[in-house]
Amino acid sequence: MNKNELDIILKEGEGYKIEFKENAPLPKITYTDTHFYIVFKPSHEYLRLSISENYDTLKTVEETTHKTTQITTHKTTQKIIEVISRNPHITRKEMAEIIGITEDGIKYHLNIMQKIGLIKRVGPKKGGYWQIIDNNLEINE
Repeated sequence: MNKNELDIILKEGEGYKIEFKENAPLPKITYTDTHFYIVFKPSHEYLRLSISENYDTLKTVEETTHKTTQITTHKTTQKIIEVISRNPHITRKEMAEIIGITEDGIKYHLNIMQKIGLIKRVGPKKGGYWQIIDNNLEINE
């Protein structure tokens, strides 16, 4: 398909005005007995801009997600500390119900808090209690 053939087809169409940039790929035209179909391929410039925009959007989403996760984790940690300070014998299930996240979420946060030395579990899993190790924690009530 050359540019002249395309111009003729487009003139006979529905009146759409199509302009081609220099070095833009020509569309693929398929004929049937009663119709023809035009498939426009994106130019390299369009693809480059599209990839760049998508990368920027993805980067922004990742940064926002990271910031939101940090804020959420901090708030959840504060809530767990507050709940433990009120009832050191509280179970993960009870924490989950009070704080409003899943038991797995509570387990995740408790594991991190134990690893960094904020809290520790004293005694057996059943019948034990939570101890807050870092007394300098800020608890917002």
